[in-house]
Amino acid sequence: MWTYSYVNRRVIRALALFLIDPFFVFYCLCWIIIRYFRISGNPIPYLNDWLTDIVFIPLIADFSYCLGLFILRLEHGFKYSLKQLFLLAFLTSIFFEVLSPMFTDYNTADFMDAICYFLGACFFYYIHQPYLNKKIYKYKKQLF
Repeated sequence: MWTYSYVNRRVIRALALFLIDPFFVFYCLCWIIIRYFRISGNPIPYLNDWLTDIVFIPLIADFSYCLGLFILRLEHGFKYSLKQLFLLAFLTSIFFEVLSPMFTDYNTADFMDAICYFLGACFFYYIHQPYLNKKIYKYKKQLF
């Protein structure tokens, strides 16, 4: 019989599994460090320009992967195709590099940012996603 305590344990296990993911921690730390140095007025060259763009697509893909896995109950072995990740990178490029600079002073159009979105999509597809699938397979009985 299902009880709230069972559901709570399942959610806590799932959160622990995905929040302790070294890639997710790396994405979050990169964003925090870059934002801190931007706000303090000492941006780090190159990292300030492109690191946040490279980790943006993997962060979004990882978050949606986790949501899909637990909320929508997608089957083990679910994978984003490279086409889907490139579509996400393309739409992100259109929004942040074409549309946003038209309406805000904060955003600037930069072709290298668009390339970084696609590099992040490749990173997620070839490195992070296989890692997630192995991790989910290992802890499958605890999660589902």
